[in-house]
Amino acid sequence: MRATPVILFLLLATVAWPQSKPDFSGTWNLNLADSDYSGAGASLPDRLVRTIQQKGDHLKYKVVREKDGRKGEFEVYVVIGGAPYASDEAGVVEAKWKGQTLEINTLYNPGTDREASQTETWTLAPGGKRLIDQYVGHRHDGSSIQIKRVFDMVQSK
Repeated sequence: MRATPVILFLLLATVAWPQSKPDFSGTWNLNLADSDYSGAGASLPDRLVRTIQQKGDHLKYKVVREKDGRKGEFEVYVVIGGAPYASDEAGVVEAKWKGQTLEINTLYNPGTDREASQTETWTLAPGGKRLIDQYVGHRHDGSSIQIKRVFDMVQSK
């Protein structure tokens, strides 16, 4: 059987069609049991909640962390693939797509002897109800830490 030009065109168009990027919008709670904080120096929070609003390449997220009765929070507003967002609480944050994952790079105390950085790689699990965050932190002393954080969706967009 010979492929007709129309069938061949449809097959090529399907392969070349750009895939839509995942939408991370929603409220996400850290699933402590499924996360991996076993790396040296990892500090397991009592509670970690991430609230994300994503519209196209515009990303806004709020992080609330509790540990030993102390609560901290910050918000980030960034354009994916655009200019960095900077604040005292969040650091200097950039976001970019890497295929179907979203990479969030953060720099703290730039240009000082206390400069540190972190990279978070966000992936949505099949079904979209679980966010996997592969976290790599680089401390100012040259040491690094790796954490796998698993978040469950509590409230969708």
